[in-house]
Amino acid sequence: MFAIGGRKSSNTARLAEVASHMGVESHHIERPDDIQPEWLDGKTTVGVTAGASTPDQVIQQVVDTIAGYGYAPPQGGIRAVDPSYVPAY
Repeated sequence: MFAIGGRKSSNTARLAEVASHMGVESHHIERPDDIQPEWLDGKTTVGVTAGASTPDQVIQQVVDTIAGYGYAPPQGGIRAVDPSYVPAY
């Protein structure tokens, strides 16, 4: 699991921590350059999560980098749209 966000982001650190407590190898990264190829060795699935203030552009760059290693990007993009969603006002 890659938790994307600033090094000082307590939200992102918590996301990585929760994944780790669930038994999932997790890495708190800020940018695609932080990904070490050996982290992907033997993995069939890679998860991505991000802190609330992480820009979509950075998340997409990470997803694109992971896809470059042969993993399928998420269907519908990084922010899948639910066509049946109706906001409650």
